This record gives sequence, structure tokens and C-alpha cells, in this order.
Amino acid sequence: MDMPDNTYERLLEETRTKRCIVFGCGKYFEEFALRYPAIIGKVDFILDNGRGRDKYVYNGLSIPIIKPEEIKKFRDMKYIIVFCAVRWREMKNQLDEIIGCDYSHFHYPIDVDYRRNKELGISHRIILPTVRILREHSMVMKALEFTGTKSEGELIERLKRKEIHALPRLVVVLTPKCTMRCKECNNLMPVFLKKASGGGHNDLEVERIMASLRNIIESLDFISCVELIGGEPFVARNLGKVLGFLLEQEKVLTVEITTNGTIIPQEEILGQLKNSKVAVHISDYGSVMDQSKFLECMRQNAIQFKTLELQGRWVSTGGIEARNRDGEELVRQYYRCSSGYLCKTLWEDKIYPCARAASLAELGIMQDCPNISGLDKEGLRERLYSFYVVPSCGVCDYCDMSTENPVYVEPAVQMEMQ
Repeated sequence: MDMPDNTYERLLEETRTKRCIVFGCGKYFEEFALRYPAIIGKVDFILDNGRGRDKYVYNGLSIPIIKPEEIKKFRDMKYIIVFCAVRWREMKNQLDEIIGCDYSHFHYPIDVDYRRNKELGISHRIILPTVRILREHSMVMKALEFTGTKSEGELIERLKRKEIHALPRLVVVLTPKCTMRCKECNNLMPVFLKKASGGGHNDLEVERIMASLRNIIESLDFISCVELIGGEPFVARNLGKVLGFLLEQEKVLTVEITTNGTIIPQEEILGQLKNSKVAVHISDYGSVMDQSKFLECMRQNAIQFKTLELQGRWVSTGGIEARNRDGEELVRQYYRCSSGYLCKTLWEDKIYPCARAASLAELGIMQDCPNISGLDKEGLRERLYSFYVVPSCGVCDYCDMSTENPVYVEPAVQMEMQ
């Protein structure tokens, strides 16, 4: 039967009376196994069209892998199918033809209401992303040394027991000024530009940024990554001061700077970028602009960098008007969005759910946008953790990024500003 609610609670309930089968054993299944440990032990076998191996070994479990056609052998049993792939609908159509009858099904990601399961929220939004980012930046050993922990597994257990407190990632806005005018800008930089003619938006106040960062860092054992963004961060005059401060912080293990590659950094900044814990991320704008000079500058100065591949398309976040979605849809949408754990954003002294939220609030478009103060030290760690695991976010009513059927658009189409 078709599942009206693709929820963790419903799946857990159904596994009490039915056998669980997963279709797909690629990246999505690996994420499924990490995120839902209470379910993975209930998986009887995996269906896979490629079937390059006969079993999947995970955390001491050995799960058989069979071809989809072989499910006919189990026609008489009661089972649930969990689809673990981006193109899960096509896989379901394939399976429908094979099975020829109704069956319970779910698809990854399974929706979780953190109001009912806060511990799972902490695991999904803080612990697993923290470890994943440490791996991505080859900082696992650094984190182990810093916390006096013997292994990655022990680190995870200590995070679960709240003996160690960490955040996966914090985004810091330096300026709303940008060198590009992208029509589909997620962070609404062209809207700031329009307002600039009436007084303008300058670089953000560096002392408030640094005071907030100092409080946040002091409240934690470490932060896997702090990302500096704009607008365009290399036009921000406060970049050198904020970056220099972060490089001095032992508890900040990696600093990312996300750029459009239009500005060659000044010599002083280039010196800072050579630090081993800095990673420059270059947004890929395709044929819209020539980034060759910037890339050559990074190579000549032996600076760590990578280009963020967009595969020739962006997901449209849509307009800035409210959509009037109901509360349950906001829960589902926020759960699907990586902003819940990767994009908490500091705008001077306020921490917002994401960069788009910060822009909506600072432009006065969204009233009462949720945020917490970075200047209020009292109970800051607890407030940060709670902020990372809230079940829904009103900002999702102003964004189409994580809707069930997102709209894809041509990347970096430039606007003519009046």
C-alpha cells in the first residue's frame, strides 16, 4: 500500500510484525544504516540491480544481497520495502511489476519528528555530521588528540553520553556585498544590493562577530568546521581579522571559505589561506564566469581548495513570499534539509537556522525569525544543542529547497540591476 506518512515511528511499528527488505545498497543505504540503527538490525536482505557482491557487512551484521526478481521466492511473507536511492520511484515501479500486489513501502530519508525522539535528533544533527566533517577534512586524529580519546568509535560514544560537546559546523556571514547578481541566489544578495541604493549594507560588525564566536567556542569542546561566507567573502574588509582569530582557536579544527572566485585575495589574506586548517571552496558557475586566474592563484600559493560541483543546475529556492504551509509539512521539509545541521548561521551576534533565514530576517522580510544570541553566555551550550535539534523551522515556509518535488534551474543566471 502507499504510505501517506514516510515516518520513522511508522516504520519502527511495522517492523514489529513484518520483515524488512531494503532496495538499494549504495550511498543512501550507508546513510540509512548510520541514521537508523534500531532498523538496520531488522533488515533481512537487500535487493540490488547491480549485485556486485553477495552480502553487505555492517557493524558485525552480514545482510544477504539478491536480485529484485528473487523476491518472488518470498511472496507469502509479510514485508516492508525501504527504497534507498534518489530514483526510488523508478525502482518502485520496477518492483511493482515483479510483485504484482500492494505492499508497505518507505523511502530514505525517513521523516523523524524530533519532538518524539530528541536523542535521535542529537545523533542526526550533531554527532553523525560532526564525525563526517572530521573525516572529510582528515581531522579525526586531531579531534582524538584534542579530546584525549582513543578511537573514532569512542569519540562517538562520548558525544552520545555528552562527555564531549561539539558542533559539526557553523556558518559566519562577513558581508552581504557580492560581485555577482545571481537571479536564484539562495541567500538573497541581489535583494541586499537593491536596498544598498537607499543607504546600503556594509561589512558586518567585526567585534560583534568575534565576541559571539568567542562565546560559542568557549562553550564547546570543539567545532569541526567554521565556514566564512558573504556575499563574496574576499570583498569583506573584516575577513583578515575574523580569519586570523579563528586560526588561533585550537577548538576550531577547520575553516572553510566559500567564494565565487572573482576576487584575487590580497597578500596578507593569501598568507592566512596557506594555513593547513583552511580549505577554500569555489562555487562552480559553469560558463557564466572565468575562474582560471583564481584557480591559478590557489595553485601557485599551495592553498588547499576544491571546486563545488553543481552538475549544471541549481535547486530553486523560489521567491521571498510566505507559502502558508501547515505545521506537519514544515517538520518534513526541515528534516529533509541539510541546513538543520550544516548551515546554522551567525550574523553578527545572532545565530539563525540557515543563511537564507539570516537574510530574510535582516532584510525585514520575515518577522520573528527564530534565532539565539551569541552574546548571551548563560546556558549557551544547551541553547545551541536545542537550536540544532528543533523539529521544524518557520523559515521553510519561505523556501522551496527541500520540497518533495524541487524545481531545477540554470545556475548563476545574472540579473540586470536597475
